Amino acid sequence: MRFVNGFIKKKVLWVIAAVIIPTSGYAQKVSNESGNINATKFQGFSIIIDDTRDKVHDFWVEYAGEMSKIRRKRDFYQLEEFKLPDAFYPEALYYVRISEKDSLGKIWIALDPGTLLAGEEGEELVNTALNKFMAKLPVVFQENLIRKKIREAEQAIAYTEKQQLALVQDSVTFEGQLQHAGEERERVQKMLENLELEIMALNQRIENTRLQIIQTNTDLEKMKSVIKKYEEELKKLY
Repeated sequence: MRFVNGFIKKKVLWVIAAVIIPTSGYAQKVSNESGNINATKFQGFSIIIDDTRDKVHDFWVEYAGEMSKIRRKRDFYQLEEFKLPDAFYPEALYYVRISEKDSLGKIWIALDPGTLLAGEEGEELVNTALNKFMAKLPVVFQENLIRKKIREAEQAIAYTEKQQLALVQDSVTFEGQLQHAGEERERVQKMLENLELEIMALNQRIENTRLQIIQTNTDLEKMKSVIKKYEEELKKLY
């Protein structure tokens, strides 16, 4: 039970820690930044996420996978049918590169304008939407972390409740066994008491028998003495 309680406390602390995660990443600004993809320069946007590159990378792959068909290339990702809020063009391709800057994760994304059928007007609309989308990424990232902590805590609670139910069932079983043991002890104690009485009665019977044997021996000696006396009297007759 001490282990279970400790397990619950740890998970509660994890949830608290998740809720008070530093929000410095929320204040990061989106930067206009160009990048080369297969020797072609594309103008895009970048933002720093307040965590390690590996964690930012894992977050992006999962998050982008829910919004597009994501394909891993040599050193970047290609997004197809990217459901960009406010500017969804299914034919458009986007390029994403995850890197590291000052020990933090950095996400860069750019539209391939050559794949967009909506022309310059559509490109302007996409870039505006991309800027807005990138600005929200730090918040989405932090929310994702918190939700994972909550899921972990919920899983821990479910596991603990299951363990607790098993402990309650064990407790009921043990109480039944204890009651049975108590009843068995009373039965044995009563048996022992009866055996003690029986032993006392047997001892008394043994003592009585011993006394009877002694008395019988005494009587036998007396009878033998009487017989001997009669035999002597018979001899006197002749």
